Amino acid sequence: MKKYLFFFSKLLFSFLIVFYLFSKIEFLNYWHLLRTANQGYFLLALFFYFLNLVVFTYKWRVLTKMMGLNIGFSSLLRNNLISLFYSLFLPGGFLSGETIKCYKISKGKNSKIRLVFSVFLDRLTGVFAFIFIGFVFLLISGSLARDVIIIYLILLSLVIFIYMFLVIEGLRKKIKNLIVKLIKKIKPEAGIISSLDKEKFVAAAHVNKAIIWGFVFQLTLSLGLYFVILSLGHKVSLVNLIWINSLVSVATMIPVSFMGIGLRDFSLVYFLSKFGLPAEASIGAATLIVVLIIIRGLPGGIIDFKENFHKI
Repeated sequence: MKKYLFFFSKLLFSFLIVFYLFSKIEFLNYWHLLRTANQGYFLLALFFYFLNLVVFTYKWRVLTKMMGLNIGFSSLLRNNLISLFYSLFLPGGFLSGETIKCYKISKGKNSKIRLVFSVFLDRLTGVFAFIFIGFVFLLISGSLARDVIIIYLILLSLVIFIYMFLVIEGLRKKIKNLIVKLIKKIKPEAGIISSLDKEKFVAAAHVNKAIIWGFVFQLTLSLGLYFVILSLGHKVSLVNLIWINSLVSVATMIPVSFMGIGLRDFSLVYFLSKFGLPAEASIGAATLIVVLIIIRGLPGGIIDFKENFHKI
């Protein structure tokens, strides 16, 4: 019951933000932008969203190999697709998708702890990557607005701690209980705390490699946004879109909205307005991104349906 209440509260939150934004724009201009969107640019954006999924999967594979897990790329890709599908529709959203991924990838395996921890590490390295690359491209762009600088300095302090957590074993042990609480969401075997003490599967070289692939991941996402904006007849430099997209990614990670709807729209309106983009175009870009996310997630539903159908 709590999950469904949380789900509907997220729907309400998204609705209220979208309602507020639409009350501030000319709806006919927004609708005209969507109707006349360039299909070629939209398909290029779709290509980069699927390429983004491939990069995301390869990044995860770097971490599973670090932990001595011999899992094929196709298996990891399949689980990522299924996770994306369920995150679209289940009440828990992103967390539900990740929980299902943990369950499916570790089902019947003896290395549940390492498999689940690989998902956790995948997310941590991803957060570090997109905040760090966003800050670097903010400096390159020269768009040093005070509010943006303050936001990035706060986030950068956070990700530096995350990096230290990943590569310093002593610190990792001290906040081990946090990891245990997250892993217990899928109810692994008993003795997990002592098992985490015994497992020595984190290597700085592999973590750094995963972070580098995280940079590529964020670049492909930003290219997707770049072509979405082009499809609407506007243009913002890729350098600026990389740091903007990093902040938008942070905003949509806050679990208070449905599929990031509302938070994504508001963030894009706020940051893209600094480059003269009208609110109608920013909200139109957010709308097309949701369409891209849904299209990217649908193959996971087909895969899972086929797998379950064959088991009947």
